[in-house]
Amino acid sequence: MITVFSKEWFEKHNKILCYFANSFLGQIIFGFKKMGHYTENKIVAVRPNSVVELVGYKGSEVEVREHFFVRNEYALRLQKLFYPIWLTFHCWDMVIANRFAPQLNLGFDTLTVYPAAGANSPCDGNLYKMVRDSWNSCLASTPTAYTTDTLFSTANGYYNNYYFIGRGILNFDTSTLTGAATISSAVLSLYVFDCDPSETGVSVAIYDFNPASTADISASDWSNFGSSVFSNSINLASLGTSAYNDFTLNASGINNINKTGISSFGTKNSNDSAATAPTNQNRFRSRTSDYGSNKPKLVVTYTFAASFIPQIIMF
Repeated sequence: MITVFSKEWFEKHNKILCYFANSFLGQIIFGFKKMGHYTENKIVAVRPNSVVELVGYKGSEVEVREHFFVRNEYALRLQKLFYPIWLTFHCWDMVIANRFAPQLNLGFDTLTVYPAAGANSPCDGNLYKMVRDSWNSCLASTPTAYTTDTLFSTANGYYNNYYFIGRGILNFDTSTLTGAATISSAVLSLYVFDCDPSETGVSVAIYDFNPASTADISASDWSNFGSSVFSNSINLASLGTSAYNDFTLNASGINNINKTGISSFGTKNSNDSAATAPTNQNRFRSRTSDYGSNKPKLVVTYTFAASFIPQIIMF
């Protein structure tokens, strides 16, 4: 039995979903632009946590661009908007189709909520240290995990006799890329709503991160941040507020993308990565997936052989 709004359900009904998504009404219902996904081309796949647009053809290869969310935002959006229709189709499947005409089953056999909020799904948030003591005491302290509606993506500073450090955590389910994908570029974007670049020259970048669990954040994850830089660095003074800021992944960052599983990334600022004692505030805050809009996104452009067109992509 296929659970409504699961990956299998999206795959089974992808042709209809794409036809709808490419219509004027579908653009409104899915709210691609409102949700931060600025698709420019024909949509060829809609999945629980991503949307795929056709970029074009390169010889014998097909090039597409997939826009990922941390959470299963499109599954949640459809669930919320179409619950009355969902309930009607469920009654049809259970009372009519399954009993008298199985070939007319619409795939709404269950009313199980999918995805369950926060259950075994990728998450984002941050780890934060703050002490009213010395810089060394701050470094040695135990961090606190946050999964709130704002993400202290990077923080490293000294304010009102407090030292503090903050690191951001992002996990994306990128398993729909499959092993057949050849990634040419990837951009991780964060919507910054507050920035305080008090020290000159402090920058932020994407770093390697290997969490204990992609579905939760624990204090022990502090030691799971690595030193490898996965993107360009942006000076805090140059960050745009009330806007998305793009971090283009380098070769190491692209290699970190798990084409058959979950891709994890961390954010740190240059003071933090160098373990340099701050003299003032250096932080910015950006929205997490728990916020109503402007959520973190990972946009991956890739190609695959035209002879290998996944069934879930309908051209």
